[in-house]
Amino acid sequence: MLVHKCDRCKKTLTDRELTVKAGVGYDSYEFCKKCGAPIVRILKGYGLVKNLKTGLAL
Repeated sequence: MLVHKCDRCKKTLTDRELTVKAGVGYDSYEFCKKCGAPIVRILKGYGLVKNLKTGLAL
């Protein structure tokens, strides 16, 4: 079983939770909704977020 945790607060993430994934290739990070909120706010400001339900579409 693969366990996903927020890379900032170490909270265990479930499949139903909204998560923010950032990075390229092996250097990637996964954040919970609370820790990823600043990242989403910046991406929305630049118009890079299309749909939060299906993921970040850049």
